[in-house]
Amino acid sequence: MPTSSQNIVAGRYDLEEQLGRGGMGVVWKANDTLLKRKVAIKEVQLPDTLPESEQASMQARALREARAAARIGHPAAVTVFDVHKEDGRAFIVMELVDAPTLEDMVRSEGPLTPEKTAEVGLGVLSALEAAHAQGIVHRDVKPANVMVLSDGRVKLADFGIASLKDDPKITATGLVLGSPSFMAPEQAEGHRSGPASDLWALGATMFFAVEGAPPFDKGQPIPTLTAVLHEDMPAPDRAGNLEPVLRALLSKKPDSRPSPAELRKALEDVADGRVPTLTATEVSDPSATQSWAGPPPSSTSAVADAPREPEREPEPARTTTPARRRRNPLPVIATLLALAVVGVLIFIMLNAGDDPGPSNEAASKREANQEDPSPTPEETQSEAPSEAPPEPRVPAGWTEYTDEETGYRVAYPDGWTIQDDSTDTSSTDFSDPSSNTYLRVDWTDQPGPDAAAAWEQQAASFSQDHANYQEITIEETSFKGADTAAIWEFTYDEGGATLHALDLGFADDRYGFALYFQTLEEDWAGSQKTFEQIKRSFRSPPQ
Repeated sequence: MPTSSQNIVAGRYDLEEQLGRGGMGVVWKANDTLLKRKVAIKEVQLPDTLPESEQASMQARALREARAAARIGHPAAVTVFDVHKEDGRAFIVMELVDAPTLEDMVRSEGPLTPEKTAEVGLGVLSALEAAHAQGIVHRDVKPANVMVLSDGRVKLADFGIASLKDDPKITATGLVLGSPSFMAPEQAEGHRSGPASDLWALGATMFFAVEGAPPFDKGQPIPTLTAVLHEDMPAPDRAGNLEPVLRALLSKKPDSRPSPAELRKALEDVADGRVPTLTATEVSDPSATQSWAGPPPSSTSAVADAPREPEREPEPARTTTPARRRRNPLPVIATLLALAVVGVLIFIMLNAGDDPGPSNEAASKREANQEDPSPTPEETQSEAPSEAPPEPRVPAGWTEYTDEETGYRVAYPDGWTIQDDSTDTSSTDFSDPSSNTYLRVDWTDQPGPDAAAAWEQQAASFSQDHANYQEITIEETSFKGADTAAIWEFTYDEGGATLHALDLGFADDRYGFALYFQTLEEDWAGSQKTFEQIKRSFRSPPQ
């Protein structure tokens, strides 16, 4: 709460209590002593790491956009009454809405019906159309910004400062602002947001409303942005007639999304219990975006047939086996292609015209790199003679994960979280909640023959779509007796940060695997021991 001297804003607004706090400021409940009414006031707060001149400039911009938002004048948009700046503090005075957010409603009462969700969507769409007509793009449509009144009407909040969340000066501070689950792909990649970006976010918001969870949430910002950019919308369980509308809105390409008029007609159909009439070009097939999201179709990759460890090896860590997950109806190749993005890449193997079936013999079996004068850290650890006792395969304080589908095993540090995508049984993410470090393990039962060539092809595509891509190396390696293995190490910029990634792909004639490890550039050196232990712990599926 502000001190008594800070309690009055603009000589008339008495700040009473804090209603909420977000990445861009604090929202206060206040009393307008002049007009004798309650209002909400957002105090714009910017990162302390920004120079004062930059803070002043961005505050001024926020106030300009708030003034523009005041012109929207639509009943489905929270009204902006006033803006004010004093003593280096910027305030936006808004209508106080006494209603829960859509996020709160779904969390407390459960998902909405498809019909009710469509009604909410129509209200938000009306607010967006009014804003877009004024040249205003919201940029942060999400359930927490949708207020649901007791009579069923909705109000869209937070016009006026959302554009700051796209500003590179903000993202360069290392903050991940906004909600990654509700960012349109073009917004997540740092491109200019437009009206179609708001419609994508509306689609993600309605998905949350009807399913009870965001469509692309992976628990951590970077894996979530990865899914936003390159994964298909997961198959909904409750959406019913709303599903084709959601797929149309969540198209990766902005120009493939329906127009506001088409969307309104479709939502009216759903609200009335009818099947919406969207054309085929508007409704995204589950695999329709993959040619945009990833490289051209080819077979996928990687595997290792690890030597069997002695049964007497100690197992000091706990083990976990997940419940069996549903088999994705899409082909493994298509599914893995959809995973390439923000550094979460799958291992694409070239087939050289061969059928990709698992019974194929590898076209060119690589040697184990014994003559390489610069062995990888793992090779050094596994081959260098030492009188010290070997480290346990699963370190103390780690947990071993066993994949139910294939039987492969890998260990991860205690405290990390596991994200199993129920719609994609071939991919599992392991994330450190305290940092941006994570591991993705992908597998396929249709491995190809040439790991290094596959990475060369993938890099050519990835480098065109990601800012400041810097290739460190693509080189053959050896890994636990695999027929073919290669590493691909690189850095790139995303969301104002430099990310460092290494993808280890390996394959035999049964399975292909990719161990994708990524973290912030400044954390790379300190994370290598963790990655080495992860690699050491990996065991291929039993014969």
